[in-house]
Amino acid sequence: MAIIEAMKLMIPVEADASGRVVEVLVADGTPVEHGQPLLAVAAVAADRPVSGR
Repeated sequence: MAIIEAMKLMIPVEADASGRVVEVLVADGTPVEHGQPLLAVAAVAADRPVSGR
């Protein structure tokens, strides 16, 4: 899960599929547009839990 701050509101962003973040595509504090990719995510097998490492 990620959190985006927009106009002093903290908006949670949840993935609709399991995966692991492999790259952050936008630097912290950079303005973004609706629909712009923020993270690159690699799919993981459904039977394998996502590791915190």
